[in-house]
Amino acid sequence: MNIKVAGFRRPFAISVSSEGHVVCLTETLNKKVNIFLSNNEFISKDITQIGISGATFLAINEKNEIIILDDISGTLNWFNFQLDKVSSCKLPGSRYGAMKFEQNCKKLYVSVLDLSIVLQISSDGSSTSNFFDYSSIDGCDNVNGLAIKNDRLILLDTVQASLFDVSFAEEKVEYTKHLQYGRGGRGQVRNPTDVNILDNFIVVHDYHNYFTQFFDNGLKFIYQVGGKGQNVNQFDLPVSGYAVNDELYICDKNNDRIVLLNSKSKEFNVIVEDEFVEGYLRRPSGITSDSNKQIYVADRGNGVIQKFDENLNFLEKLRIENFQLNRPSSISVLENDNKKYIAIIERKSGNNSSLNFYLLSDDEKSLSFCKHFDSDIPLNDPQDMATSTSKSSYVYIADTLNRRIVQVSLGGNIVNQIDMVRVSGNKRILIKTISAREDGDVFTADFDECMVYHFDSELRIKNKINFSEMKKKIHIIRAVYATKDYLMLCVRGEKEVLMFNYQGEFLKEVNCKVQTGLNWNHPVKICTTESGEILIADKENDRIIKFDNKVNLIINKTKGYN
Repeated sequence: MNIKVAGFRRPFAISVSSEGHVVCLTETLNKKVNIFLSNNEFISKDITQIGISGATFLAINEKNEIIILDDISGTLNWFNFQLDKVSSCKLPGSRYGAMKFEQNCKKLYVSVLDLSIVLQISSDGSSTSNFFDYSSIDGCDNVNGLAIKNDRLILLDTVQASLFDVSFAEEKVEYTKHLQYGRGGRGQVRNPTDVNILDNFIVVHDYHNYFTQFFDNGLKFIYQVGGKGQNVNQFDLPVSGYAVNDELYICDKNNDRIVLLNSKSKEFNVIVEDEFVEGYLRRPSGITSDSNKQIYVADRGNGVIQKFDENLNFLEKLRIENFQLNRPSSISVLENDNKKYIAIIERKSGNNSSLNFYLLSDDEKSLSFCKHFDSDIPLNDPQDMATSTSKSSYVYIADTLNRRIVQVSLGGNIVNQIDMVRVSGNKRILIKTISAREDGDVFTADFDECMVYHFDSELRIKNKINFSEMKKKIHIIRAVYATKDYLMLCVRGEKEVLMFNYQGEFLKEVNCKVQTGLNWNHPVKICTTESGEILIADKENDRIIKFDNKVNLIINKTKGYN
């Protein structure tokens, strides 16, 4: 199987039938059930179309029926492969952490978090019983992963990053605790999300180490695969898997694909992936506009630059001669001598990132490479870039892990820089955002400490705006944007885009839900058009939203898939 499907986004749960049919849940603006039949027929429906309100886990029984756990209603729902509902049953409890079949697919097991139990359910839902009470296991509170084979039950506590190996012998229950928190893998985990049992391995999927790790049956570390990236042997958030003999189906969530891994040969194959369609965005991370009101989007997930008119109608995917973009994350337009130049930050694997300058062709349909940024101190994971106007001849870079702001000319040379450790007094400061106001003043923010720093055009500090008293509301600052009259912050919190005056006083929430019915999901960049309208890249909703200069919603053009 090797299928490309337009709009295949964020797979997070998967199961495979005995006949080789692959079923997975995806999470875009709405959750969907996707069925890939072994004859290459494809069926996809929104969960509301099949009569359920939530979907967290799925499984396939021995009768080739699809079972979906509706976490909102607390019901298990049985469907045929045409997604007609067959039956349903109510589960005890209200919060559910995991769901798996045993190897013959006749008994289903569900972790109920608020009751600290594992339920055993017949494959048709006719009987339900308490299989195991894990409340007595010290430190086992958040069982969001489980696997069962023969008389062996493995529970994964995703919060404590602990794995509990439970055995049932002669009606006696014994368990041992495994796993160690740490970066880099090799037996250590940061955010484990799922566990599978293969013939010869126990497999743990580690979300934020970007590895799938293999242990022997005694839970001794053997090897790991993956690492962050987009190549076939890399992952970007491996969240769950499904084991079939020696093979493992893996939901590679942020790469929008399903990967089949052979545990013996360690061979990877992408079996389902998203198909690029011009005009549709996939994790837009950077946005800017030119003097003609045209809008340029750094489409990170698709690895391209896409251009739209002022009403967000698609114009072009910019061709790049003899060059391939790698995760473009930030973009600026510079207009000089009647020519347009595009500056692009590419955030490659690890911290190997670069700033490149391109010349826009006369027909404005393609880019040709001009200049790399080159310095004695290379950029280290730069996460944002800004310019005061398109007529400016330089850009400002948030050089995140060098903990500095760098002013770079169109020729790729450093004009000025400022050490943010010295300015802030914080050796661990993280600056992931930058904004250059039309008058030339520059703004950045401490990601964790909720502090905004205000500089003049020569990077001399003018002011510090402290939002730490609003930590419970803001949590972190993803992006800052400065206009003449107010300051806008993209934050992680209950309300994700907020407006303040320059004294730090709250003005209003920037609401995208009034007309759309859809909340923010990782807003990461704000810019202004030539006519003063405001554009916000809503990264995980795959869309750009446009507001007027008073921040009233004008256009919600969802360029991703519903």
